[in-house]
Amino acid sequence: MSDKYQDPENVDEIIEELKSVKNIEGVVDLIKRVYPTWILYYLRKYSEDYPHLQSNWEFYCTKQKVKPAHIMIVEEFLRDDKHKLIGVFAELFTICGFIVRSPKDIYPCDNCDCALPSPERFIQMKESGNIKLSINEWSSKCSKC
Repeated sequence: MSDKYQDPENVDEIIEELKSVKNIEGVVDLIKRVYPTWILYYLRKYSEDYPHLQSNWEFYCTKQKVKPAHIMIVEEFLRDDKHKLIGVFAELFTICGFIVRSPKDIYPCDNCDCALPSPERFIQMKESGNIKLSINEWSSKCSKC
C-alpha cells in the first residue's frame, strides 16, 4: 500500500471546508483537489448475476432514505489512523447512496457498466457457502452480455 492517500498536514482545514460544501459535486471537486487520482470511475449497478449484492445495496439505501447512486471505484481504500480523511470521504458518499470500492474488490463488465466482484471476491463468495450464486465460474463480463 502506498502513502499516496495519507492524511495531509492540513486535514483539519479540509474537514472544515468539507462542512461548507453544499452538494455531492462539491465533495467530488474537493476530493479531486486533495487526492486528484483517488476516484477512478463509476459503475451504475451490480451485474444481474449477483442480485444479492444489488439487493444489499438497495436495502441499505432504503434504510438511509436515499436512492442508490453509483458504485464508485477508487484507487485504494485504506482504513487506518493515517487515512482518516479518505474514510470521511467514503462515509459521506456511502450516506449519499454510493458504494465505495477498490479495483481489488470490483471489476467493470467488459461489455457494459455493471459491477462484477473481482475473481478473489467471487471465490470468497463461492467458498463461504452463505451465498447462492447463479453462475459457477468467474467471468469478466455479465452472463447476458
